[in-house]
Amino acid sequence: MPETTTASSANLRATLHPERAALTQRLASLTPAQWALPSLCGRWSVEDVLAHLSTVTATERTRWPRSMVAARLDPDVHNDRRLAEQRGPTPTAATGLGLPCRRP
Repeated sequence: MPETTTASSANLRATLHPERAALTQRLASLTPAQWALPSLCGRWSVEDVLAHLSTVTATERTRWPRSMVAARLDPDVHNDRRLAEQRGPTPTAATGLGLPCRRP
């Protein structure tokens, strides 16, 4: 990997880390009712948005295009599949850099 790409990636991680930590802290205080509130993202709840964000960090690069092809290039089908992977029985606060939204 070229040195500039490595440096850029390191800078990006250094920038994102405090933002994700702040988001994690904010999400830790949400009630179940707040997790279920509609978001500004169409049909998605607050929890769905977080699941979507965590999917980005949890999905390997080659899986995304394969999933889109399997969904016949329908982003709703693709997103529904990825959200289903990230969700479980109850919402939890995001932790760490990956912002996992997996439910225990």
